[in-house]
Amino acid sequence: MIAVEDFQNALDACSVNATAVVKPATSAQLPSTHHVSDDATTAERCLKSLKSSRADDYQQWIEVGMAMKAAGCDVSVWDMWSRQSSKYQEGVCQSKWNSFNSDGKLTIASLIHWAKLDNPNYSPPAATKLSMFPFTDSGSAERFVAMFGNEFRYNHTRGRWYCWDGRRWDESRGEPGARNYFVKMCRELRREALLPENQDRREAIERFARQSENTNKITNALHEAQHIEPISCYAEDFNRDPWAFNVQNGTIDLTTGKLRPHNPADMLSQIANVVHNPNAKCPIFDKSLFRITGDNAAMVDYILRVFGYSLTGSIAEQVFWAFWGHGKNGKTTVLTDNIRLMMGDYACECAGDLLIVNFGNAHPTELADLLGKRLVIASETEKDKTLKVQLVKKLTGDSSIKARYMRQDFFEFQRQFKIILVTNNKPKIPENTIAIWRRVKLVPFNVVISDAECDLHLSDKLRLEWPGILNRLIEGCLGWQQTGLKEPEDVSTATTEYRTEQDPLKDFFDECCTIDGFSITPVSILKERYERWCKDAGTESHLSAQDFNTCLRQKGCRNDQQWYDGKTQRVWIGLNLT
Repeated sequence: MIAVEDFQNALDACSVNATAVVKPATSAQLPSTHHVSDDATTAERCLKSLKSSRADDYQQWIEVGMAMKAAGCDVSVWDMWSRQSSKYQEGVCQSKWNSFNSDGKLTIASLIHWAKLDNPNYSPPAATKLSMFPFTDSGSAERFVAMFGNEFRYNHTRGRWYCWDGRRWDESRGEPGARNYFVKMCRELRREALLPENQDRREAIERFARQSENTNKITNALHEAQHIEPISCYAEDFNRDPWAFNVQNGTIDLTTGKLRPHNPADMLSQIANVVHNPNAKCPIFDKSLFRITGDNAAMVDYILRVFGYSLTGSIAEQVFWAFWGHGKNGKTTVLTDNIRLMMGDYACECAGDLLIVNFGNAHPTELADLLGKRLVIASETEKDKTLKVQLVKKLTGDSSIKARYMRQDFFEFQRQFKIILVTNNKPKIPENTIAIWRRVKLVPFNVVISDAECDLHLSDKLRLEWPGILNRLIEGCLGWQQTGLKEPEDVSTATTEYRTEQDPLKDFFDECCTIDGFSITPVSILKERYERWCKDAGTESHLSAQDFNTCLRQKGCRNDQQWYDGKTQRVWIGLNLT
């Protein structure tokens, strides 16, 4: 495709009926058994084997459209295929479609030829004797699988149909597509009834084909087809390769950063909203990223590695990131919202409440929504809210997650997602253990963007740079694989300070105690000293006995019963009052 203003000139140079263009095949070359009414279905199949570069090259793009119209396709099919091009513009396909003739030299045979050129594995669907299957719902299911088994899948985990659209297994059009193709199959069965060899049972075949188009018959047959290979599958059959990242014009191997053609055998049901262009740049993104990090090159490198790692399905880094700043710092516009939208199906936003206490347990359907995601952005948390520590540990660990969809059975899945909390308020973390604090990484954004410096159109400008931004993240991903995340000093310092802030006994210990690993202090004396300190300090954060004991254990102290000062009593070992 090319710019709109160039379309008409280019079209004038390429007449629909021009004979100067050498065509690979014409309708006269089709076998005599070919039905013109089959062309639209075959054309849609051919599209799935065409290289994405045909959508970028104007001449080839136009020829594909001409052949599709001659094949009896709807313009929406050509329009959908054209959207993989970065040059796509709304409404142009319809305009060009209206100018095409339906009886030009380009035909379904042209599409078949191009499909064979672009995909050596492509072969036109073999003729299937539809009338050989039983005239039952199960027979209709077998008939459907014989015709379209390579183009549809049914995911029993989700209870959803998927159709191969040439780039991914698409859930959104799965069931409508299956029902539509089932009707096409019925129409083909009626045509088959007219063949001479079916003369004796023509009436029976036609009657069954007509009845099969009834809504209940379609539903029943497709229900049976759900259980037939290769259509039958489960959630774990999709998106298995953690290093495959699907984009509009191919699939990126994140171990190398190289693009390969889309392949239905990869079983990818997700796709990002970006095309891969290895030469693309992103000067506005680069400038903005350095601006919001205060020109901190180490922080920029770290952030790119974090998001590059988040392109993958790897969970090697058991980390929970908190992107923190007091607002107007660009962390959302430049980073989290921008990259989440670019990643498309691979990323989602969840409510910050999912990770905050006092809102009940996470509903299993909320967790089910995380299946297959690689980046999860948690929204802002309110002030003085407490993190669900156990849930965060689970969602950053390597154990399986149990969830279910609405009105469906529970299932387990292995996570691929990484969580980033974007917040102006640091959540409280009541546990001072290595188990949680080895995961938490506080990424500070201390720069404040003035009103005069704010660009209200920055999001739109960054969207245009997505191919270049993707290249930056791929570089970050490759860098992470080679040398890790390379946590900068600013993140280490901020996280250490955050942990210190979260220690409810910090001031008490600074003034009254030391941890030495061997001293013995009676529980009664320590309790009396703590209560007196709280009263003298006028603090309102007096801990309960249970929370006080928990904090001491987290600091390495041990509670025991021993003979001390002439009697047996409860003591703390490892703590000395000063």
